[in-house]
Amino acid sequence: LTAAVPATSDVYDYITAISNAAAATGMQVSSVDPSQPTSDGNVAVVPVTVGAMGSYDQTLAFIKALYALPRLTIITQVSISGGGTGSSRSTGLTDQFALDILAQPAALAGSTPATSG
Repeated sequence: LTAAVPATSDVYDYITAISNAAAATGMQVSSVDPSQPTSDGNVAVVPVTVGAMGSYDQTLAFIKALYALPRLTIITQVSISGGGTGSSRSTGLTDQFALDILAQPAALAGSTPATSG
């Protein structure tokens, strides 16, 4: 359980995991932007925005990989642009993911920027 909801809001290892998931699925990550953690009842929530590029199949594989990460990841929004008339499953798409990752409430005490290591 501590891997899924750790006692820290630090996201360095999470960013590495996202990078590894992207590499495994053929996606190219263009940005990872964590925000400050906030309290949501019995957990701390760290919002993370991820920009990525890949085909339709790569995007689906990346979504599955996000859900399989050791740290509990909730995809709150997905925005996909590209494609259209005459495109195929291999057409390049630009994706924007809004994610929430969770931490134990103690992670909020004296929290520093989420990318500190």
